[in-house]
Amino acid sequence: MGCVSQNAGKAMSGSFKLMITKVQMRNNSGDMFDCGTLKFRTSGEALGNMLEVELGWGAKVTEVTPTRISLLTHVLNCIDYSTFEGPAEEMEPLYLLVVTLCHSDQQFKGVIVDQAWATMQRVCGQDAGKPLFVKMMAGLALGGARIRAAVMLSAGFTNEADVQLGLESRVSLKDLAAVADLARQSGLTFRDALALV
Repeated sequence: MGCVSQNAGKAMSGSFKLMITKVQMRNNSGDMFDCGTLKFRTSGEALGNMLEVELGWGAKVTEVTPTRISLLTHVLNCIDYSTFEGPAEEMEPLYLLVVTLCHSDQQFKGVIVDQAWATMQRVCGQDAGKPLFVKMMAGLALGGARIRAAVMLSAGFTNEADVQLGLESRVSLKDLAAVADLARQSGLTFRDALALV
């Protein structure tokens, strides 16, 4: 993961009102680097960056207010410090996701850890328990499982069996959110909605 997001050019192009900024610093073996500031024109762009670049890599929430969210992400021997900041109304989707994520971490801790271990075993095989592979993969495996559980919880699914099914599904995160929302709105079970994808 580099310091510059692939969204950087897109987020900064055109004329628009800046709504949410992301400031990122990286500690690489004790040396601090300023990775710059990204400016997002929509909450959706900022949320996508937070999901893919930070939370998906197992970021820890270090500060959360309605206008500011700070995250700490370990990537191999680097530590990234990222802060998303903006007006409360624009930050609301990010704030709600982080709050839901914290609740899902507590409510579904066992399911999340089990799924992360299954992911590591699938990707690393017999090497999954070796320290190097744990260091390389654990944050990513836990991050993916945590986000999926938060998506399920935010759509109203609190049944552990539904959350487990959401964690085990191979659909993209975007599709998982759409399936969970479809099930919630239509009255279908999550399993039935997932079968439609």
